[in-house]
Amino acid sequence: MPSNDTEKVRGYFERASDLFNSIYTGEKSAFGRWLDKVLRPDLKERFLLTLHEVQKERPQSLIDIGVGPGQYLKAYAELGVPQITGLDFSEPMLDLARKLVGKPPDGVEIIYTVADFTEAEFKQKFDISVAMGVYDYVANPEAFLRKMKDISNTCMLASFPSISVWRTPIRKVRYAWKRCPVYFYNRGRIEILAEKVGFKNIEITKIRGSGMDYFVRFDC
Repeated sequence: MPSNDTEKVRGYFERASDLFNSIYTGEKSAFGRWLDKVLRPDLKERFLLTLHEVQKERPQSLIDIGVGPGQYLKAYAELGVPQITGLDFSEPMLDLARKLVGKPPDGVEIIYTVADFTEAEFKQKFDISVAMGVYDYVANPEAFLRKMKDISNTCMLASFPSISVWRTPIRKVRYAWKRCPVYFYNRGRIEILAEKVGFKNIEITKIRGSGMDYFVRFDC
């Protein structure tokens, strides 16, 4: 059964699907776009870092865990990844992704799956697994990361929100008001997590700025 925290996160994303879509598409007021540019520059940076790694590896299969509005899925399809699985536990998010991606290019198959990753069963392994903007909301990151490792052949790509003196308390209050748990990391915690799961080679990139994400590549 899904945990109470999982249900809170699912409920939040189902309520806020349009908000997250507007962050990625820029379909909002001029002030809103300015605010995103000031407060969320790491979103673009981690997107570019992810695409760089995917392009470098040329995977035959990829799973995107927590697809959100679908910007990553669309980019993977445009890169020509032959088999893409987009998994999210929010049906409204997957609806946005389907709408954004539309008909994939020839030779590209996209499978949309509504499921809680921690409970989903997979009949295959994927060359690359991706979880961007996901560990912010994961109560048990060790189990989550271990499962990602179990289904990955080559590498895993993930983002982790860093700790900031001023941004972190504000975000905690905002998400408490929204009834959604949120978690934060430093480099040491990520390294300990990777060691517990059994990774020997990881690359951690800190996106510049207070409270900006860590972008991490875990080699299988």
